Amino acid sequence: WRIADAPAPAGDPLDVLLVQGSIDTELKHDPDAAVTVARHYDDLTMAGLAAEPGRRPDLVVWPETMWRVGLLQVDPGVEFPAAEVEDALGPPADDAPSSPAARQSRYRRLLEQQRLDALAPFAKRYATHWLVGLDRQRLVAAAPPRWESYNSALFLDAAGRPLGCYDKMHPVMFGEYVPAADWFPFLYRLTPLPGGLTAGRTPVMVPIAGRRVTATICYETALPEAVRSLVGELAAAGRRPDVIVNLTNDGWFWGSSELDMHLVAAIFRAVEVRTPIVIAANTGLSASIDGSGRLLARGPRRQTAALRVAVRPDGRHSPWLLAGSLPVGACVAIMAAVTLPCLLSRLGGRPRLPTGGAGTTAFEPH
Repeated sequence: WRIADAPAPAGDPLDVLLVQGSIDTELKHDPDAAVTVARHYDDLTMAGLAAEPGRRPDLVVWPETMWRVGLLQVDPGVEFPAAEVEDALGPPADDAPSSPAARQSRYRRLLEQQRLDALAPFAKRYATHWLVGLDRQRLVAAAPPRWESYNSALFLDAAGRPLGCYDKMHPVMFGEYVPAADWFPFLYRLTPLPGGLTAGRTPVMVPIAGRRVTATICYETALPEAVRSLVGELAAAGRRPDVIVNLTNDGWFWGSSELDMHLVAAIFRAVEVRTPIVIAANTGLSASIDGSGRLLARGPRRQTAALRVAVRPDGRHSPWLLAGSLPVGACVAIMAAVTLPCLLSRLGGRPRLPTGGAGTTAFEPH
């Protein structure tokens, strides 16, 4: 009944197009299928845009890792073989810096830009903001250079320019990394994983159409403290999100009840942080949830869809955002304080029967 007392949302809603494909997990992992997957999602996106030709959404969302080419980041300290740089750049131009360091820097930027250039035509065709799930590789300056891999969500504007990139902060144990494998790399040889993902470090907020938008990836919406920490960190910086976008690929579960469980977890998270959550899920269940936990829209199971949803900010605060698990910890502490003395007294020995004295009667056998 308290839902009826919720304040009416203020301001214009954020118009979001959630694109839900149905890509089998095996196809997703086939490197030759990158073009097929992109074309599949591009067709669904264009169909969703064509359904309302007179009005562009503020944001188009593709699910987790549905752009298979990925991004590349090369640290400034990484040095490539001179022959490789010369083959890529050709002879130095008269009006360009020709020092080895300058050409190394130019080559690094070229490698990074090539990956971004592949995304730009899609963003320009959609003519709006685009949030897309992809892999990101970083070549770290070390001796020797080493690779880090991230599960990421990239925000682009209508011209294909990157606005921000969120790296998943809570990789799935044994699904995306193996504990202690950084110290014992041979552990990966015991699993189907070629290597582990590196955890992201900070949340990302991007302003879109006057609204603050942040992203989570996959099962992060199943972790209460993870979502609370994300919203709390942004709020502390004066950038509390108006909407949380969850990008997920639930094709691993073949349409089972895991999809329903993931959706229910997101409903709880929306209520806990009083923030609307929209979900773009490969194979489903894509959804729009308001800050009161109401399911406003839901996509099908293991079928394609393009959901057009209007997301209205909530703005309320919640006890969970303020105190987190502190009340639970206090209850546990009180229960421990009450029960521990009784438990210790029982463990210390059995109570003795009275043997006589004031107020007692002793019985002797005949």
